[in-house]
Amino acid sequence: MIHNKRRKAGISDVLATVIIVAATVAIALVAVAYFTGLVGGSTQTQRVVISPVSRICVSSSGATLYIKVENMGSKAIQITAIQVGDQFIDLGNHPITVDAGATVTNTTTIPSGTFQPGSTYDLQLYTTGNVQVLSTEVQAFSGSCPST
Repeated sequence: MIHNKRRKAGISDVLATVIIVAATVAIALVAVAYFTGLVGGSTQTQRVVISPVSRICVSSSGATLYIKVENMGSKAIQITAIQVGDQFIDLGNHPITVDAGATVTNTTTIPSGTFQPGSTYDLQLYTTGNVQVLSTEVQAFSGSCPST
């Protein structure tokens, strides 16, 4: 008696080869897109430094915040709000843009509050999405701010 035995196999050799080639091509395309910048925006860095020359300038007419910000990262930022001491300043439709590798100086009038020359105040910068960028301290000085 002759029995016809079938070979049990998962998939054919041809189909396995097609799947391996397709997977290799897909991985190669993802790698090319990542390294050319089409995908992976997380490779951009954001490193912002407030210069030590930043200060609060106190005069008889009020107070002015003078800040010098350097973006040493590879991603531009927009500062949308500033908090100095207990004063929160919303920059609204006029954010401070600091391009990658650029340094920006800005003079902002502080609407209210009492700042004493010689005192130090907390300074916080916020970017788009209300994400805090940096906290530092600035000192209040008597007189006008340097020109920008």
